[in-house]
Amino acid sequence: MGISVVALLLFAQMTTDSGLWVPAVGNAVIMVGGSFFSSANSSAVMKAAPPEQLGIASGVLRTFAGVGMVFSFTVAILVAAHAIPRSTAFAVFVGSAGLCGADAQIFTSGLSTAFYALTGVLLLAAALSALRGRAASCP
Repeated sequence: MGISVVALLLFAQMTTDSGLWVPAVGNAVIMVGGSFFSSANSSAVMKAAPPEQLGIASGVLRTFAGVGMVFSFTVAILVAAHAIPRSTAFAVFVGSAGLCGADAQIFTSGLSTAFYALTGVLLLAAALSALRGRAASCP
């Protein structure tokens, strides 16, 4: 999760003058972080489940993964919507105005705010994951 935090912080630093390498590097970093977390988390969940309930554990794991993805989209849109003036957001998403000048800077600032909010959510998730402790091992 720490690797993904680095990627979100990189995304939050983007401005209207940032090169295309910034989102490219950010995407690569977040994919590496996600791949490290996803396999380890899935393995931990499945090892903790009793053998007769592996199907249920797998279903719950996938359900929570989907809910988490939708939650992150919702948080990002909600935070960005509050950080970007309504007229700017409407003009950008409807396509009635170009994204340049002051509007581009306002929009980018709103996206940065959303990335910082998601960084906070990810840090909370990492803390909760660290607090759960280790599973008892068999002698």
